[in-house]
Amino acid sequence: MSNSRRRTTTKRRDGESGYVLLVVTVFAFVVLIGSAAVVSTTSSEVRVARHQHSSEEAFFLADSAIERARARLIQDRSWRDGWTDVTFGNGKYSLSIADTTITGLANDVVRISSSGTVDQAQRRLEMLAEIPPSGLGLAFLIGGDAICVGRTCVEGQAHVNGFAWFGMRNNGFQCGTLTEGFEITPPPIFTGPDQFADDTYYFVHGTIIDGTPQARIFDRDGNDITSSMGDSLTSVTTYNPYLSAFTFRFHSSSTVDQYFNQTTGLFRREVGDNSVVINFGEVPLIDPPGDDGVAHVFIQGSNQSEIRSTIINTRFNGVGTAQLSEPGYWTGGMTLVYNTRMRPLNGVDIIAELLFAGSNAELGDENSPALTYLTGNWNASFNLFGHHGFRMTGTFITLGDFYSLGRLYFTHDGSFMADIPEAIVQQWPGRVSGTLKTISWHELASN
Repeated sequence: MSNSRRRTTTKRRDGESGYVLLVVTVFAFVVLIGSAAVVSTTSSEVRVARHQHSSEEAFFLADSAIERARARLIQDRSWRDGWTDVTFGNGKYSLSIADTTITGLANDVVRISSSGTVDQAQRRLEMLAEIPPSGLGLAFLIGGDAICVGRTCVEGQAHVNGFAWFGMRNNGFQCGTLTEGFEITPPPIFTGPDQFADDTYYFVHGTIIDGTPQARIFDRDGNDITSSMGDSLTSVTTYNPYLSAFTFRFHSSSTVDQYFNQTTGLFRREVGDNSVVINFGEVPLIDPPGDDGVAHVFIQGSNQSEIRSTIINTRFNGVGTAQLSEPGYWTGGMTLVYNTRMRPLNGVDIIAELLFAGSNAELGDENSPALTYLTGNWNASFNLFGHHGFRMTGTFITLGDFYSLGRLYFTHDGSFMADIPEAIVQQWPGRVSGTLKTISWHELASN
C-alpha cells in the first residue's frame, strides 16, 4: 500500500512540475513578445518624432530659400539662376525660378519653386510673384499719393505707391498703364560732387553783404570763386527774413541764357567735362539764415529757353543710403519751371525738394531724355493756361505725394541711363528697387 501511494504521489508531482514549466515558458514567451512590442512601438514613435522634427526643419529651409530669392530679385529683377543643394543647418535647400504669365497682369510674373531636405524628410513650396517694374523703368513713380485734376497721358507705364485719383474711376488717366497700391522703392539719388566727377560742379550759397542779398559761388572743392567769375548774382537774388529763404529768380530768356548757357553763361562748362551741375540746395552762409535756410529757384524763360545743365535744390540730412529714399531726410526750397526746356547733357535735369512745373515746362525730350527726381513730401504741377501742359520725357520720380491741376504728358525713355554719371548708376544694384507682390503661395506634395 505504501509503495503504491508513493508512486502515485511521485507521478502527480512530476505532472505538476511539467505544468509549471509550461506555464513559465508561456509566460516568458508572452513577456518577450510584449517587450518586443514595447520596444518596437517606442522605436517607431522615436522615428516618427524624429521625422516630424526633420520635416519641420525642411519646411523652414524651403521657406528660407524663397525669402532669399525675394531679396535677390529686389536687387536684380533679371535674376533667374536659382540654387541647387545648398547646405544650411542640418539639411540643404534648392530653388528654381522661371518666368510665367497670368492674364490681366502687365508686370513680369515668376514661378518660384523651393525644396528643403533634412535626413529623409523633404518639404516643397511654390510661389507665384509679380515683379514690379523698377523705378527707372517707369514714366513716373509717385512714392505717396497722386491726385490729378485734368488729362494725364502716359506713353509707357506709371505707378503710384499709395492712392491714385485721376478723376472719377481714374477716367482722367487717358493713355498708358497705371498701377497703384503696392510699394516700389525708388532707387536712391545722390547730389554731391563726387557723384558727378565728370561734370563741372558749382555750389551757390545765398548770403547778405552790406545789406545786399547775393550769392557766393564755390567750386566742387569748396573754393570761393565768386570774384574770379565776376558775378555774385546780386541782380537776381532776394531774401525773405521771415522764411529764412533766398530766391534766385531767372525771369526771362535773356537771364536764363546769361547764367545757364554752358558755353557763354556764368555757369559754363570747363573743357573736357561732360556737363554742368549747379547746386543751390546747400545751407546758405551763416549770415543771416543759418542751418535752417533754403533757396528758391524760379526759372521763367520763354518757349525757346533751354537749360542743358543739372539743377539741384535739395540737401540730404540723414545718415546712410537706407534713408536716401525717405522724404523726411531731405530739406530744400521751391524750384519753379515755366516756359523752359530742360535738356541735360548728363541725363539728370532736376533734383529738387519741391518742384512746381507749369505751362510749357519740358523736362527732357526725345533727343535728351532725363531723370527728374524730387525728394519732398509733396510736389505739384499747375497749368491754368489752356492746352500748353507740363511734359516729361525720361523718368519722373517723387518720394512723396504729387498733385496736379492741368494737363500732363509723360513719356518713358530709358536711354537717359546711358548718360547718367557712373557713380550714381553703381548705387542702383541691378538698376531695380522694389518689392515682390505675392500672387499665390502653397505647399506641394512632399514626404
